[in-house]
Amino acid sequence: MNALDSLLNPKRVMCQVEAASRKRIFELVAQQVAEDADLTEDLIYAQLFAREKLGSTALGAGVAVPHCRVAGCEQPLGCLVTLAHGVDFDAPDGRELIYFSYSWYPRRRPKPIWICWQRLLAASPMISTARNYVEPSQRANY
Repeated sequence: MNALDSLLNPKRVMCQVEAASRKRIFELVAQQVAEDADLTEDLIYAQLFAREKLGSTALGAGVAVPHCRVAGCEQPLGCLVTLAHGVDFDAPDGRELIYFSYSWYPRRRPKPIWICWQRLLAASPMISTARNYVEPSQRANY
């Protein structure tokens, strides 16, 4: 099992999502992760929004990495989302976002996992490949 497999499974990969706002994306992600990770939708949604209020998690180039700590989360989790159409996310370069990677962490600080996740996201081939995903099983091909 590689580092990506420990953070992300196909149940938490959403491809070509139709969403017109940051709020709607957070709602859809909270619903999907809650079903797979035994966390509540309301808690996930609230924590994502609370973190985003501290400052945009958009990196630019169509990519954002929303993340938060969640009580009850026993291990780091990830969720990969590609959008059918770009959404405004206050990116530093002004570009609309089409690729989101969400992360949830236990209250304790799992620094090595976070560093690994950042490195995976920084790999531009992964990002450009993920933008073309049509179904979750394609994540396994990277």
